Amino acid sequence: MRKINTWIADKMASFMATMLLFWILVILDVVGAIVDPPTTVQGWLLWGVSIFFQSVALPVLALVSNKQGERMEKKLDETHDKTFEVVADLHEIASELHDLHIGGREHLQLNRKKVRR
Repeated sequence: MRKINTWIADKMASFMATMLLFWILVILDVVGAIVDPPTTVQGWLLWGVSIFFQSVALPVLALVSNKQGERMEKKLDETHDKTFEVVADLHEIASELHDLHIGGREHLQLNRKKVRR
């Protein structure tokens, strides 16, 4: 049952974040206002805010949110990849420094042996 609910929710969320739904709602709202128009200024204001704006805002906000999420995910992936590149570079530098340090110690030990002779 959980898989079905998740599948339905995913499909609904995908559809609700489309411009197709936006235009369907615009048409339905306008047709509704033509069939049964508000009769007062207050009625038109209420229609504009509570019916038109709220219904058409949903798909637009969902679409913008999805696009922003995609941009954020791309940026996170880029940051992740760059971080691992930097860590690999630092590891290489640390290895080189370690080799220089070991080589330097060996060189000092050889020089001490020469001095003692």
